[in-house]
Amino acid sequence: MAVLGIFQVSPTVGVVLLTLALALKAATYVGFSVNYVDLAPQFSGTLFGVGNLVAVSVSSLAPLTVGLIVTEPVRYLIAWA
Repeated sequence: MAVLGIFQVSPTVGVVLLTLALALKAATYVGFSVNYVDLAPQFSGTLFGVGNLVAVSVSSLAPLTVGLIVTEPVRYLIAWA
């Protein structure tokens, strides 16, 4: 999407690329959701719950980890605007 702004491509191309990207992202969810049923049909609900627990835990700890790593204060607040 950043390249579209640099080359001043029409907004229609941006909408088409964004729609295509979201469609492909939706296809990945279908792929991994069915995987739990393929692994263990009787315990697919439990596996799905454990998998979501791990995913949410890691994504919740990511901002805390970044806060520990990045210790320098933001000097140029205008750069984030």
